[in-house]
Amino acid sequence: MRLAPLFLRLGLPPRFSVTRKLGQGGTSVVFEVQDKKLDRQLALKVLRSKWVSTLDAQERFRREAIITASLDHPGIISVIDHGTLTDGRPWMVMARVQGQPFRALLGDPEGHTRCLRILARVADAVAAAHAAGIVHRDLKPDNVMVGVHGEVLVMDWGSAVRAGQDQVAGGSTGTLPYMAPEGEFGAGPPASGGDVYALGVILHEVLYGRRPSMDEAEEPTSLPPSLQGSLEALCWRAMEEDPQCRPTTQAFAQAIEDWLDGSTKRAQAASLLSAAHEKLRQAEVLELRCQALRQEADGATVQGDARTPQDHAPAWSLQDHADALADDAATLRAEALASAQGALTLDPDGPARSWLLRYHREALLRAEAVGDRRAQRHHEATLKQYDHDGTQVSWLGAPAVVELRTTPTGATVQVFRVTGDRLPSLAHVTSVGPTPTSLRLPSGRYVLAFSKPGFHEVRYPAVLGRGQRWPRPAPGELHPRPLRMLPEGSLRPSQRYVAAGWTPIGGDPDALDSLGSSEVWVDGFVMQRDPVTHAEYLTFLNDIAPDEAMRHAPRDPLRARSVDAQHTLMVVDGRWSLPEDVHPDSPVVLISLYDAWAYCRWLAAREGVPWRLPTGLEWERAARGVDRRRWPWGDHFHPTWTNMVLSRDPPGPVPVGDCLDDVSPWGVRGLGGNARDWCATVWRPDFEGVRCPGPEEPSEDNLYEVRGGSWNSRAGYCRAAARWADRPGARYRNIGFRVMDTSRR
Repeated sequence: MRLAPLFLRLGLPPRFSVTRKLGQGGTSVVFEVQDKKLDRQLALKVLRSKWVSTLDAQERFRREAIITASLDHPGIISVIDHGTLTDGRPWMVMARVQGQPFRALLGDPEGHTRCLRILARVADAVAAAHAAGIVHRDLKPDNVMVGVHGEVLVMDWGSAVRAGQDQVAGGSTGTLPYMAPEGEFGAGPPASGGDVYALGVILHEVLYGRRPSMDEAEEPTSLPPSLQGSLEALCWRAMEEDPQCRPTTQAFAQAIEDWLDGSTKRAQAASLLSAAHEKLRQAEVLELRCQALRQEADGATVQGDARTPQDHAPAWSLQDHADALADDAATLRAEALASAQGALTLDPDGPARSWLLRYHREALLRAEAVGDRRAQRHHEATLKQYDHDGTQVSWLGAPAVVELRTTPTGATVQVFRVTGDRLPSLAHVTSVGPTPTSLRLPSGRYVLAFSKPGFHEVRYPAVLGRGQRWPRPAPGELHPRPLRMLPEGSLRPSQRYVAAGWTPIGGDPDALDSLGSSEVWVDGFVMQRDPVTHAEYLTFLNDIAPDEAMRHAPRDPLRARSVDAQHTLMVVDGRWSLPEDVHPDSPVVLISLYDAWAYCRWLAAREGVPWRLPTGLEWERAARGVDRRRWPWGDHFHPTWTNMVLSRDPPGPVPVGDCLDDVSPWGVRGLGGNARDWCATVWRPDFEGVRCPGPEEPSEDNLYEVRGGSWNSRAGYCRAAARWADRPGARYRNIGFRVMDTSRR
């Protein structure tokens, strides 16, 4: 049967030509029609014949047409015309919607955002109806169409009435379980709260993938973290039993829009944070490559036989490459921080805050590890800036737990805090004891002075980290060792006790050939307060066989061609003596490593104490203590605090007691200037391990470490982490030595 002539005979305006049937529901049939006037396709909705005798059905249909036509909103389908056919069936012509019901889109776990956008537009359309005094009363996903072009249309307004005016005939209207409790039995006039309840049920379907269940035994579905919070709360508020506790439709729509706006920002923030993570990873890779290149360059510089600038070219090329990598790494770190900060701005409650807190925590710990106090202050301030719940302030202020144990027990401990900006000073904090005992102290630098009658006082420098337990056990041990106190009389006034413990080494980028930053366990030792002097070395020369003395006497290879003319000391009446221009208390120089080793053997045999040269790591512990200081006296420099090239005019060596400020935390003097020291350590580009190795005897096959500043050094060469390397037979006017022993540790 041709539809167009049939409907024309039934009184449908000739403007609309019916072309085909689109579908039918419980009360109506929908046809496709051609609008001849405007040449467009529309939809014709007609009441089914079996309902034509039902006045209520006819009234509902006509009310739908009138109400729908009265609502001007892009989310509500527009009604073009309506009327009644000659057989008594009402009809309406509407815009044609090509798409699918909202129901078909629900249940897709990856489609939460799309469904929420649709639901927000549904709520906005219903809010417009509510503003016009219209209540839909049958909201459900089946009554929402999603067009192929993304349009969202609320359909089927047949149950709609004016709020508070029209009573519902024949009981309840709507679809379970989208019907609010107050509307289930037709109690009271229709109100907008029922539509809000239905929106809440639809939101529940979007979030949880199912309608809400009345079965309390049913396990609740857990939501992804991104959907928890405001959306979950909105869902349950919309389904409150009391209509007065539900939000308005406009508030419901706005809440979803706010979440969607936040979702977009969260997605942008996630992208920025991912970029930050990748840039930081790239920076760390470049930093490792840079470190390896610097070590390779250092090795090429020291081990190569370079006499001309051209000979240094390979090492310089490596250094230039390392510098370029360091610049690139710094740029990447800056870009990573900028990306993370951008992510935090977009999503203040997202993971960017944790990323930034973790970054600055790690940076703070690195700065503390290398003693960079300016960087420490920066990262502490930044942590406080990003701290929204007080956890960082609590972490920064967490005290250290200090356990004080000694051998023997019963010592009193005076606690001093290291203060002062230039030359550090000590401020008394408290006194505790007798040992064993414990106390809590804020993080910082301290000196702990242990005293007990019949024993030498021990001053132990300590850096206490926040929340740290101090001291730490030695490698492979479960419990910290008690501090050993030396009986009175076992130390001379010219000797200093350097107690055992962990030593931060290296990590000074401005020190020549500094080791990489690490921590090493160094056993305790006793070191002479000053380097070996000319007077002490004369005693050695005059006590050994003349031929040995001639071999070990200081001499300057640049002075003359004959060996005899090179000697800087004199032989008078068969005994070695000093020239008038050499002070007996100045450090002996022009000594080879072999000479220093011979002196130690002689002194050990004479005194019955196993005196020897310090290793490079023992020397660094004696010089820097435990706080990675740049110079033995602290982190600032002035020429008057040591003996270096700018300390006096003309530069030259001075007696060992002249520089009272060139004193390390352990009380060892002259480590920053006057004369450098030979060390019993073969030079290597870096150190790997957790225990300080023992001394290594001199051999012409190796280069050996030289440590410390000298009378002709500039400030950078006086830094306590600086290292030099030379052949064991070399002699220089600025290199001497000092001695130590480990028998009393």
